[in-house]
Formats: sequence, C-alpha cells, structure tokens
Amino acid sequence: MASADYSYAFPVPQYAAGSTARWAVVGATARDDRGGTFTAGRDALAPYDAAFTATHLVDSTGPAYDSLGTVLDQPEYLYNADASVTAKYRLNITDAESGFFRGELVLGGPLRITVTDG
Repeated sequence: MASADYSYAFPVPQYAAGSTARWAVVGATARDDRGGTFTAGRDALAPYDAAFTATHLVDSTGPAYDSLGTVLDQPEYLYNADASVTAKYRLNITDAESGFFRGELVLGGPLRITVTDG
C-alpha cells in the first residue's frame, strides 16, 4: 500500500466582512492515476480540528464602476426581425479592498421589461 503526506498553503484574504473569521478545511478529495477517488467531508474531517481564526481588516467600501458602454464595432441600433440579436456591453467594476464575488447586469426596455444576467 502506497501512502503520501501532502501540505497545502492557501492565502487568506486581507479584507473580510468582520474583523475575525474562522476558517476550516471542510472537504478533501484525492484522486489516483487509475480513476479512483477518496472524498472526506466536513463530518469526517471534524476530529482533526483543521480550523483556525484569522484577523482581517474590515472591508469599508463597496464595489464601484468606472465605465459602462457597448463594445466597439457594434451597431448603435439593433434590429430584431426574424432572429435574436446580441448586444454586448463592457462594465468595469472595482473594489479597492476585498473585491467582489458575484454581480448581475439588469437591462430595462420598453413596457418596463427587464433582462437580468448574472
């Protein structure tokens, strides 16, 4: 039987929603070259106390955008007669501290119809 020990160092974010955060290993998966896998979840890993508390700087600013517009080389007006058309937008969002996880873009059209992506 072959065995191995591995270690992994992962970066802890500098900013968080609060001044402290508890981090824990809650899942691990091992795969071999023959397609075999082993998976351990939160319950299986709990006895090993693979958790720690980190001190963070509190994120004091939210994300902001500095530009929004259509992609170049796209017609100013799009005509939807027999087939769908695609309008491409470029939105640049920044967050000087922690960054952002996910967002959405909502477009408003005639008759108060909206389209959401994200």
